[in-house]
Amino acid sequence: MLRRRLALLGINHHTASIEFREVVRCSLERLAVQRDDPAFAPVEELALLSTCNRVELYAVVTGTAADPFDLLLQMFARVTGADRATLRTHAYYWEDLAVYDHLAQVACGLNSVVLGESEILGQVADAFIRTEGLHRTGPLLTELAQRALRAGRRARRETPIATRPASLSSVAAELACRRSGGANRTAALVVGLGLMGQQSVKALRARGVRKIVVANRTPAVAAAVGREYGCQVLPFDQLITVLGEVDVVIAATSAPDYVISAGMVKEAATTRAGRPLTLIDLGVPRNVEPAAATVSGARIYVVDDLRETLDESLAVRQEAVPAVKAIIAQERAAFAEELRKSAIRPLVADLHRKAESIRQRELDRTLKQMGHAVDDDTLAHIQHLSRSIVKKLLHEPTMLLQTKAGAGDADAYADAVAELFGLEAATPEPSNPPEAVRERSRPA
Repeated sequence: MLRRRLALLGINHHTASIEFREVVRCSLERLAVQRDDPAFAPVEELALLSTCNRVELYAVVTGTAADPFDLLLQMFARVTGADRATLRTHAYYWEDLAVYDHLAQVACGLNSVVLGESEILGQVADAFIRTEGLHRTGPLLTELAQRALRAGRRARRETPIATRPASLSSVAAELACRRSGGANRTAALVVGLGLMGQQSVKALRARGVRKIVVANRTPAVAAAVGREYGCQVLPFDQLITVLGEVDVVIAATSAPDYVISAGMVKEAATTRAGRPLTLIDLGVPRNVEPAAATVSGARIYVVDDLRETLDESLAVRQEAVPAVKAIIAQERAAFAEELRKSAIRPLVADLHRKAESIRQRELDRTLKQMGHAVDDDTLAHIQHLSRSIVKKLLHEPTMLLQTKAGAGDADAYADAVAELFGLEAATPEPSNPPEAVRERSRPA
């Protein structure tokens, strides 16, 4: 029995530029086509994780593949359309337990641009569910995903890795809700819909803000964001019309001049009946005229004000990393046992197939020797009896093999079973997979 390997090949924001990641695109449909190519027959199970920061192929590969790295590299190049030589310089490769280590860190947010980000947990879950829908995943990849996701959920439940805002936009959204007495009481205007502005809209929507109005110099961008997040769209030259209504303004444009002047804030104050107005200025240079802070009820926060809160949040998240890694290690032990058990399953399957073949052959021979027809009811009883005998005979050896495999002590037993029953020589996964793990970040 040839060894089966759990393997991962991918690129992410640590190994490839955004320009290269934009070129390397992958779809499940193209993956499905390549999976059916005879050249990739050694790939028993396959899953795809594709986000803006990473594209990764997870696979279970049989030992008939001379080198799983080269096999997955070839598949990756075909699926993404990337040049194989260029891809080779940016790709990383892991085997066995190191695949779990990587995916668990991804699911826990330790491998993200923003430490502890929450979105990645759902992206990992969706990736394996969607691939499973194409009948590409199997028992080992399913167990891998479940263990990594369990680690991710525990990390967020048991540690503060994701409890504090970790980007300027999320800090701004939290401040907006706090200053207005809660998300369900907050009406916000977001001016400027570049990356920071759109992240602010997303953060506000995630917190359940009552009303969001967006404005951008490019109307098409504002319309697109409005559709995506269910926001009211306002022409850029009509900001004054809502300043009297909203509780918070988040300004995040690259304009060289103020987009919110002191005069605009003063005019809006006449219709606010004393209600406070929070102005969060994320622009550099500043978008809100500093003199606006002199208007009664107006309060301005600039990037430097938010930076202190952000630094505190990131420090809390960083302090949680050791606890998150401990959770990953706990789930790793359970997955390691499953990984070892998976190695023995082909041998067990071969054993049961051979026993069934012998049972059926001997039954057919006996029926012929009887020289007369057997009625269906009698035949059904004979079939049941013979299957029951085979099943009971194989039960204890099967359970012993699985137990020994889970404990990392299956080699001698597997070889003995293979020799006793005339099966292909067994080569289980190594009892200490980390020793066999290989990384090829930039292979020669």
